[in-house]
Amino acid sequence: MKRGTKKIRLVTTGTNYYYIFDLDRDESGKRKRLYAKTEDELKEKIRIAERERSLMLSTKKLQTTKLSECVKFYFKSIVGKVTVSELKRFTVLFENTVYDSAIDKKINDVTIEEIQIFLDKLSDIYHKQSVKEIKNVLEKVFYLYEQDIDFSSIAISDKASRKSCILTPSEYEEIIEYCLLDNCTRFGKNELLFLFCLFTGIMPSKAKKLNKSDFNFKNKTFELENKTYPMNEQTCVWLQEQILLGRFGDTPFFINGNNVVPTLQSVLSTIDSITKKLGLPKGFTGKTLTKSYVIWQLNKGVSAETITEYFGFKNSLKVKEIFDEFEIRTKLFR
Repeated sequence: MKRGTKKIRLVTTGTNYYYIFDLDRDESGKRKRLYAKTEDELKEKIRIAERERSLMLSTKKLQTTKLSECVKFYFKSIVGKVTVSELKRFTVLFENTVYDSAIDKKINDVTIEEIQIFLDKLSDIYHKQSVKEIKNVLEKVFYLYEQDIDFSSIAISDKASRKSCILTPSEYEEIIEYCLLDNCTRFGKNELLFLFCLFTGIMPSKAKKLNKSDFNFKNKTFELENKTYPMNEQTCVWLQEQILLGRFGDTPFFINGNNVVPTLQSVLSTIDSITKKLGLPKGFTGKTLTKSYVIWQLNKGVSAETITEYFGFKNSLKVKEIFDEFEIRTKLFR
């Protein structure tokens, strides 16, 4: 009797034998093991245990019917059934899209038409796979709360990528954390260049021109196109660690496995792959990376004047324009 990757197992101890089965982890992360002398007896124990779990969930089911709270309850109920990384990705995805959106109201007041309109809007910004995952989770949540909505009639469109999408500060940090987690090894040397751009806000098309001699680690600066840029401590330490590992060149500094500068197209392909993997918006390019960096810095309390000086903008009006563009995206879903 298989259930996911698990199955009933026959265990022998000397002359005795018994059947065992591991239940799914509960919401506190604990897993219970069932034992029986016969397979039929164990199947009956599994049936009873799963019925008790369903009853327990129904009694713990939140009385509030706001959609975001219902989704959070659903996530708690699937602890142990999906990997921690997947559950975290779902949580971030829903925080950035569904929570506080137009459909985040009493679950029995949400109509199928509203869900369709909402998912159509998401398709303008998010990858099709992410929108499909949001739809699938919503379907399970509505089923859990006994809402009669036919999700099979809801279509997911596959629109072309938008030319511009400014990430939220939490989305921006999500990418940095992802790249740092495995020391930029999942997507090759291109990921090193991408992370440097995330740290500094410099577009990949410009950063790929850097040579080792352009960096001054004593002063925590680098030179690019006759302009001096400061680097924070984290960026300096990370770069020096990578240099010791032999992952950078001299001239040019950012090289791929063939000891040549990565093409801009290959870097953009890496960026697209990472945003898909994390369930983040599509349309994240070099230009929007710089804009997202500006929003990230503003959120950290850096002044518009400091950002203006950093990038060499003519005045702080450019920073205001970037913030206004970001607000338009935010208001579409909030």
